[in-house]
Amino acid sequence: MSCVPARFRVWLVGSWLVFALASLLALSGCWVESINGLDEGEFLGPPDHDRTSEPALVGTWTMQEEKCAVTINITAGKDEYTWREIAEGEGCADNGGKKEAYYISTAYKLDNHLFLDLTARSEDVCDSCRPMHSIFLAHLDKDSLTMAAIDSDWLGKARKAGTLTLSTLSNDTDVITATPAELKAFCRKYADDKEAFKPLPDFVLKRKNESSMSKGS
Repeated sequence: MSCVPARFRVWLVGSWLVFALASLLALSGCWVESINGLDEGEFLGPPDHDRTSEPALVGTWTMQEEKCAVTINITAGKDEYTWREIAEGEGCADNGGKKEAYYISTAYKLDNHLFLDLTARSEDVCDSCRPMHSIFLAHLDKDSLTMAAIDSDWLGKARKAGTLTLSTLSNDTDVITATPAELKAFCRKYADDKEAFKPLPDFVLKRKNESSMSKGS
C-alpha cells in the first residue's frame, strides 16, 4: 500500500507519475484515489443524472495550517467548478514559499449526501496520461466546507477481511479501479460510516466573508 497524501497522481501507461498539484492536500491523514471518477455520462450522450449544481461552493475559502495559509477561490463553469488555490508560508508543501495550483471538481447528489470528485485540469496533464480522481464526502453550510475521503487503512482492512469487493490495483489498494457505477454504490452504502469516510480534522475550509475581502482588495 502506498499512501500519497498531498498529491493527485496521474496514470501513465506502464508507470506511476506523481503530479504535485496542491498543498491543500498536504494534510494529515491518508486516503485512496480512483482511476475513474463518479460520472456515468456518455460522450455526446445524456449527462449523469446524479450530477448536481451546488451554488454554495462558489466563493473564497481559507484554511490555516501550521506556517501555511491557504486561500481557495471556487468559480462555477457550465457543468464543473474550478478551484484556484494559493498557499503561502514556509510550512507549505514543497519546501515552502508561495504556491499556486488549479484543479477541477464536479458535484453529485447520492441519496441525501453531497460528493465531490476532484481531479487535475486537462491542460495540466500530459497527453499520454489520465488524471486520478479523489472522491470526497462533503458537508457544506454557510460558513464552512468539510470534506472526508475514503480512508486508506479502512479500505485495506476491509479488502483483507473479504468484507468489501471494491476493486483496486493488485499491488496498491490505495488505487481504486472500480467503475463509476460501482463507486457510486460504494458511496451510497458507506456515506454514514465515519471509518470508511473518515473526517480529516485539518480539512475544514472556512468561507472568507465579503467585508474582509473588500478591505483586503
